[in-house]
Amino acid sequence: MTYEDFLRFNQISVVFEPLPYSIKGFCRKKGEWIVIVLNARCDLAEQRRALDHELAHALNGHLDMYDYEECESAVAFQSGQRKKKG
Repeated sequence: MTYEDFLRFNQISVVFEPLPYSIKGFCRKKGEWIVIVLNARCDLAEQRRALDHELAHALNGHLDMYDYEECESAVAFQSGQRKKKG
């Protein structure tokens, strides 16, 4: 299965848009599909990290979560990162 096939199978599309530098990417629902928007101004390494992060949200059903901190903590935990408090 190619990467494109994987995205299509999971009903995920990836687009690039110029965003403020503080935003690396985000994901949202559009009908039955999930759209991952990556910052076109970021370098390739930042875009890859953002894509990994947003894919974790998309594949783990986080788009239906309403608590931002809980959502981000779940992704950080899954990726082995620990969020600093305070």
